[in-house]
Amino acid sequence: MKIAKGRILIVDDEPRWGRSSKLALEREGYEVELVQNMEEARRLIEHNDFTLIVINSALALDKEAVLRKAVRRYPEKVVVMSDTESIPTAIRVLKLGADYETKPFEEANLIELIGGRAQVVLSALGEPHRG
Repeated sequence: MKIAKGRILIVDDEPRWGRSSKLALEREGYEVELVQNMEEARRLIEHNDFTLIVINSALALDKEAVLRKAVRRYPEKVVVMSDTESIPTAIRVLKLGADYETKPFEEANLIELIGGRAQVVLSALGEPHRG
């Protein structure tokens, strides 16, 4: 059995982006959970351990309480992603304690951004690189 590089939760209500991101990250060796709403995410966040959590900005800001819970449980591990660059959204997300990024639409950029973040988190926790 292959050891996963890390466990990533993707919360996105855009099925095409979510599925393609999940498949790309799984091909790179990550274990990925994909949900389409913040209630499902809340349940997973409460009962599981994740290396990184990636949340669609519209969902995150619509359910700020769940975003706050994710940030409290997983400090330094929550990334909110948006389809477009928005300074007001970025400021709001950063004030809530999460990181903000524009969604990468190319698979290589996705792997570099999310995979790179996951490896930084694992290194900070003192876990060996699993690549």
